[in-house]
Parts: sequence; structure tokens; C-alpha cells
Amino acid sequence: MTELTIPEITEEDDTISAALKYAAAGWYVLPVSRASKHAGSVLGKGWPAKTSRDADQIVAWFAGSSDSLALHMGRSGAVAFDVDHPDRIPGPLAQATADTAAPFQSTRRNTAGRGHYIFAVPDGRTLGNGTGGLGKGWGDVRGANGIIVVAPSTHEKEADGAHYQWKLTGPVPVLPAEVADLLRDAGDNADAATDEQLKNFIDRHTSSARPELLGGILTQFTTALSQGQSRHEAAVLATASAVRESAAGMYPAKTAAEQLFDAFATAMQQSRDGQERTRSKDSARAEFLGILAWAIGQLTEADVEATRQSLAARLPRDDAEGLRALIADPPPLPTPRETDDDPAAGDIRPSVAINNEPAAITGIADTIADGALPDTYVRAGNLVQVVEVSGHTIAEQPHTLTRTIQAITPDSLRRLLAQHVDVYRTKAKDGGTVQVPASPAVATCKAVLTETRWPKVPALVNIVGTPVLRPDGSILQDPGYDPATRLYHAPQMTIPRVPDVPDVVDTERARSFVLNFVLGDFPWASAAALANYMALLISPILRPYIGGVVPLGAISAADRGSGKTLLADIIGSLYGATVRPWVSDDDELRKAITSTLLSSNAVVVFDNVGEYDAVDAPSLAKLLTNPVWDDRILGRSEEARLVNDRLWLVTGNNIRFGGDIAQRTVLVHLDPNCPRPDLRGGFLIPDLGEWLEDPASRANLLHHLLVMVRAWIVAGAPREDQPMRSFRRWASAMGGFLAFHGLAGFLSNRDEIEAQDDEASMWAAFLTTWYSKFGSTPQVATDVLASAQTIPGFGFGDDPWKGTFITRANGTLPSPRGLAMMLGSRRGRFFGDLVLHGDFDAHRKVWHYRVDRYVAADGTAESAAESPGEAA
Repeated sequence: MTELTIPEITEEDDTISAALKYAAAGWYVLPVSRASKHAGSVLGKGWPAKTSRDADQIVAWFAGSSDSLALHMGRSGAVAFDVDHPDRIPGPLAQATADTAAPFQSTRRNTAGRGHYIFAVPDGRTLGNGTGGLGKGWGDVRGANGIIVVAPSTHEKEADGAHYQWKLTGPVPVLPAEVADLLRDAGDNADAATDEQLKNFIDRHTSSARPELLGGILTQFTTALSQGQSRHEAAVLATASAVRESAAGMYPAKTAAEQLFDAFATAMQQSRDGQERTRSKDSARAEFLGILAWAIGQLTEADVEATRQSLAARLPRDDAEGLRALIADPPPLPTPRETDDDPAAGDIRPSVAINNEPAAITGIADTIADGALPDTYVRAGNLVQVVEVSGHTIAEQPHTLTRTIQAITPDSLRRLLAQHVDVYRTKAKDGGTVQVPASPAVATCKAVLTETRWPKVPALVNIVGTPVLRPDGSILQDPGYDPATRLYHAPQMTIPRVPDVPDVVDTERARSFVLNFVLGDFPWASAAALANYMALLISPILRPYIGGVVPLGAISAADRGSGKTLLADIIGSLYGATVRPWVSDDDELRKAITSTLLSSNAVVVFDNVGEYDAVDAPSLAKLLTNPVWDDRILGRSEEARLVNDRLWLVTGNNIRFGGDIAQRTVLVHLDPNCPRPDLRGGFLIPDLGEWLEDPASRANLLHHLLVMVRAWIVAGAPREDQPMRSFRRWASAMGGFLAFHGLAGFLSNRDEIEAQDDEASMWAAFLTTWYSKFGSTPQVATDVLASAQTIPGFGFGDDPWKGTFITRANGTLPSPRGLAMMLGSRRGRFFGDLVLHGDFDAHRKVWHYRVDRYVAADGTAESAAESPGEAA
């Protein structure tokens, strides 16, 4: 048996009293959001170090709160088996639950055996969350970094029979070896150390090779506090360093823990600004123990060895005075040697001799590779610069970036070399040689620029005018080039710094500002319209984090004046937009796409799709599912290979779609449901267009969006599976983000898009008439076409097909061969409940086509018993 027990939780217990019972029984507890159940949804980043058994902390968490109560498995020294399908439970686990009488919490009233089985982790093991040799399909394992929500919490699916109720309580048995041996230990993302692991670490690490180093750690902590860092974060960083150094034998772990705790407790009992909350020493002790447990849990042998090597290189053992001085006042970086042969001395620039053309070409290329030209990057194999264009009135507009990417040409390369490099020729003079300033020939510069491989030159993807989320979840906020994303951040506005860990108040304030204040007055046709728009609104921020492609955003309205242009303006004003009129000609659209991708704006808007037009261009369909766009540059004989990293939008009234576009589109539909919607008033923001022109307004909106994004990241960036063909990565991330912020209906208006799909509608009508005329009897294309040509003139008054026969783009009937090709390209495709089938007659060399109606029966598709053509 183990010290851990599951206490009796009665109907009289509220969340606070239950949490105190669990803590007294040995469990580390934490609050989690009822909506998401994610471990970091309330405590945020670093939640494993914040779980607690401290009574004061528990009361502070749950008093007046509707949050759910959860047990921290890993830190408590336990593992939970979350069984979703009791009929599939693996044999060894079933045997273990029967033999040990392990505590069991039911999670479904109507499914016996579904719920959580609790065991203690065997000594020396740190079980992870993988099912390992137990296989899949039965449930999950909750080990290190794992939690379970427990009674008396209310299940979010209570109305469907879900609940939390302990059916078996009492001591928690150790997991039998037959099951433990089937599971893997946790990987690098280790949980906080258990109490036993913490004690063992303190007892084991008693060496004191360099005790004076601990003074540097304490200085690190107090310096961080003086610079405004939070007390918790400063303690986390200092404690992690101390744990590594004590494990490396520099000083005893117990001494480090005691001194750091004293410093932390002192800081927690003081308020730096009169508003910062103070904490008692006992409360500070509980928090510090969590920080220490987390730091020990993260430690690896690689960390310890790296610490030893770093200290050995920096701190010679026979220089105690130098060591103390280094701790107290780290020396500045060494200054360059001011000698004639030191190219870094003073203000000396690199130099290149160009007497010999081959040497000039290689010399200039090497100089560029060594970083002699500022703000120079490589993009698609070509050297480019990020530049600011003076006197550019377009750049002053709110939708346009202030900087642009400019290709380096032979002439501009000559200018840049003159500004930043000493280019010279040597000439004979007075029996010796002198260096004469010169410029390389245009032909030399052309030769240099033919190089496509520049491994030392940083690669540039694009310019962004607003902060974005890096792949690691941090926010790119500092201006300039960012190696992690290969983006150049050229801020369009000054945005307040976004906290790394937004608290609940920050997050709720951000939601209210965005959803209620800015977007609250738009006449959304459905919840899906708002959810879909929010997904589009944050896509430019999340794109570097998510990766992949983004679907087309269609902002449609029932009537003019509904606000569709304003919705596009909000996105464009934040990120920078290129706005173009919609063009129905596919070749012209292809040219527009290429020229737009050569610019830097993050958003592209094709405005006002005409009432006689449909968004059905093959070029656009190809673009949406490809991360790279290949095309010939207009006016040049060269091919461009461009990164498709933009958000593409179309606007219009009741937009219609065709081809493959409908399946690649997210629809935002506005319906004011009133005459003259442009005359509406009483808005929270009287003139949203004017409001967006103010940089402070845009900065405020962007700041709140970034807070919402960061809060989602801190909560673990939960995802939701969303079936959207080529955009699953985007859809699952957006679904998780929207669910985290309480927005329902994402992508639930797909049927509206299908209703606006012209091609699908026309073919559905065509096959419906076909089926009514021929049933499922096979037909050849010439016979089908003849049935539509029996009436001269093909007028609607006497047309036997009632205007439903499929036509070419110009409205005329296809030829027999054309109809055969149209039918052949749609074999096996469903239009509603009708499907077109084809059978090839090898003898006559002709295709026979038939239409079948399918109806759902027992979850499978079955052909109807009889068709209209066969009925009496």
C-alpha cells in the first residue's frame, strides 16, 4: 500500500472542502476551466510547479469560483487509467484492477466501468502518458504532466449522462509490475518531482566544490526583481539554475534551497508598488516547493554535464578572487584590438580588389556572404534588401507596410558596395603600388548575382508589420529580422507588450474588447459567421506557428451596406492589405496573383465579386492548396517561385462559387434583415472606419488579439478535429482556439457554401431531370444530347429539360464529344443523392452512363428499388 488515499467525497462536500480532503490525503490539486479541462487553463504556463496541497492556496483558488477540481497525477506519485471503452480494457489492466481494489471514479452514469482507475507509481519509475504495450482503443494513461478532473466537479456533458462519482475509495495500491512493465517512462517534458524525488535530490547532492557560486544565483534573483520581473518567474529561473549547479556538485542542494526560499519569502511578503499582492511565509513556502519540484523534474543528465563544462571553461579553480568578482560584476565584452592588421578595429570597412575580374567576382561574393551589406537577405535564391521608400504616399496608407523587399540589381549592388565596402584597383606609382577607389563593372555585378546559393546570408520569407506567433509559441514583438521565423518585423504601430502568461482578467478583458466592443454590432447571419471571421482575423498571427495553407475567406452579405467591406478593412488595417477588384477572367486573375505575391502585404482582398460572376477560377483553386506558387513574371522571361503565405479574401453580395472553390472556402455571411442597412445607427463605435484610421485604435485591437492568442498557447494550444480536406492543420488549430474562447459554430455553415456552389447546383438539377426521364437505364452521350435538341431554338417554353440541361460556359449546348467529356470527368461523383456511373462498351468503344439514386439505410448507401423511368 501507499500513503496516497482517495477520501470519501459526499454530496455535502463543495469544491473547497473536497479539495482540502484530497490535499490531506496526499494529493496535489489544481483548478481547471470547466470548458476546456486543460491543465493550464487556470494556472497558466508552468502549471506543474503551481499545483498545491496548501490550504490557504486551495481556498484562494476555489472560493467563489466555478472552476473544476483536478488531481495532479505525476507530482502526487500516481498514475490514472482513463478507460473510455470498458469492453476493450487490456487483460493485464483488468486483472490489476480486480486484484488490487484500486480506487475507481465513474465518469458515466449509463456505462459501467467507464472512468478512472488510480494506482501509485512504482519506486524508480516516472510513468508518462503513453499507453505503450497496453495498445490503443480502450482509453488513455495519465502519468507525468497528467491530471484527472474529480468529484464533486460538474462534468461539462452532465446533460448526456456524464458525471464524476467515486465508486471505490481508500488506499491507492502500487501499480503491479505486469502493467508497469508495459508502460514507458516520461520523456523530456518531465513533470514536477514528487515529494520523495525532491527529498532524494536534496539528500543526494551535498558536494561543495564552488560554494561561492550560489551568491551569483541569489544576485540573479534580486536583479530580476529590480528589473520588474514577476516574483514567481524570477524564482523559477534562479531555482532552475541552482538545481543544475548543485547537481553538478558546486554547492549543497539543501543550502541552495534554503537560501533561495528565504529570498523568495522575503520578496513575497513585500509589495513593490503598493498594489502587488503580499503572501505569508507559509504560503510562499508552498509556492516555492512547487517551483523547486518543477526544476528538479526538468533536470536531465545532459543539463548537468553542460553546466560542468560551462563552469570549467569560465571559472579556473585557482582564481577565487576572480570568481567572486565575476559573480558580483560580470566584465564587459572585450574591445577590438586597434591594430592595422585587425579588420574589426575602429571603423575599418572590408575591402575588395577588382583588378582581376574572376577574383573580383569571388571577392565581392565572399564580402556579401560575410555580412558587409546591411539588411541584405536571400529570398528564393536571389539577394534582396529590406528598404524604406521615401516619399511613397501609398506607404503612408493604413493598409500598407512601411517597408518593402527590393531585389538587388547590378546597379544597386554597385551603390551598396560604394556605401559599405572599399572597392579598389591597384596602380603602379613611383616604383610601388597605390590603391585607387573604383566601382566594379556592371558585368561583374551581374555575374555575382547569378549565384543562387548563399548559405551565410540569412533567408527572408517576408516582411510583417505586426507581431506573429513563432513556431515555439512565443510572440515575435521586437523589430528587425527574426531567425526563428525568417520574417522581418517592421512595426506599423506601437503595441503594448503582451504578457507571456495572461491572467484570467487579461484574457476576459481581451475577449470582451474584440467580440463585444469591436465586432458586437455586425449583423452576423449565424454563430458560424462570427466564429469563422475570428478564425480569419487571427490567421496572420498564427500562420508561422501553425504552418501550412489557409482557406479562402469569403465575406458575403445579403445586401449592400451590411458591413462586409468594414470586416475586410479590419483585417487589412491590422496586417497590411493589397486590395484589388475581382476579375472573372482566369488568366488575368493568375497575373494578379503573381504580382501580388511579389509584394509584402499579408492580406489580399478581391473586392466586390459581381452579381453575374462566380468565384470559380482554376488558378485560385490551385493557389489555395499550394504553399508555393509558380508562374512567369509579367514582362520578363523568367519564372517566379513564390511562397504563398497570404490570407486571401473575397467580398461581395451573396457570393456564388464553382469548381473546387466551395470546398476550399470559409464563409462569413452578414444578414441585417432590414431595409437600407446602411442607415442603421446606435453602434458602440459610431464610425468604425474612422476608428480604424487611428493607430492607437488598431494597436489596442491587435494587443487584445495577441492576449487571446497567448492565453490559448499558455493553456497548451488545445486543438479540435475539424474535417476540412487540405486545411486540417489550420482548421484544428482554429477550432481549438475558438472553443477555448467560448465561440461555437466554427465551420458549421458549410451547407450555405454548398447552396452557393453554381456548378454543383447545375449538375444536381441536370441529373435530377435525367433521372426523371431515363431512370437508371444506361444512355450514351449522343442520345442524351438528342433529347435536348428535339425542339428547335431550345426555348424555355418548349424545352423538355426545363432549362436544366448542362451547357458550356457561353450558355450553348455542348457537342456530343463535349458532353461525353463532361460526363466522363464526373463519373462516380455525388450531386445530392444522385450519382453518375459509367460503363465502357469495349466492343462498340463507347461509354454508357446511368444515374442512380442512393438513400442512407443502416449507415450504408443502397440503390433505390425502382426509378421513375421504371414505375408504372
